[in-house]
Amino acid sequence: MRIAAALAAVMILGACRVFAHDASLHGHGQEHGHGQEHEHSQEHEHGQKHAHIGPIVGGAPGKAADVTRDVTIVASDIAFNPTSVAVKSGETIRFIVRNEGKLVHELTIGTKDIQAQHQSEMLGFAVSGAIEADKVDRAKLGQHNHGNNLLLEPGQSGEIIWTFSKAADLEFGCNVPGHYEQGMKGAFQFL
Repeated sequence: MRIAAALAAVMILGACRVFAHDASLHGHGQEHGHGQEHEHSQEHEHGQKHAHIGPIVGGAPGKAADVTRDVTIVASDIAFNPTSVAVKSGETIRFIVRNEGKLVHELTIGTKDIQAQHQSEMLGFAVSGAIEADKVDRAKLGQHNHGNNLLLEPGQSGEIIWTFSKAADLEFGCNVPGHYEQGMKGAFQFL
């Protein structure tokens, strides 16, 4: 019960920032940033809208055969460890993400704009009951994998294989409502 109350409080604080950002967007299908990122929504049979993120400046989901190294990122309540990962252009990394916290956490790779877009989607999941403080209702959630993110319940692990095509202002963040705003994010440092 305490976890649910804490998540509700965090969601209220985070919602103010997300709604302010949504009001500033120019609408679906518009270009953001350098004209490389865009979003469109599709409503699925359960009524939940999912954002589908277009090309991300600086990278894309990679292939297992191209992996050059593994990097483990641990999600806890409310932080990532490490908070910075050094990468090289052209490198393909397998990110092994472990949720060692008591709350649901997510890891999304993208620019600040992509993170903000995804925060809006995650808020919708929280409002619909698809995500709660410590569990995910996969039936309500539907397809959530965009190739650049993982959503993990406490104790779960997963992986993202990502190719960094060129230097860009990319970060990783947890967009469960309120988590990113409390500092649950990290940076990619291009060498």
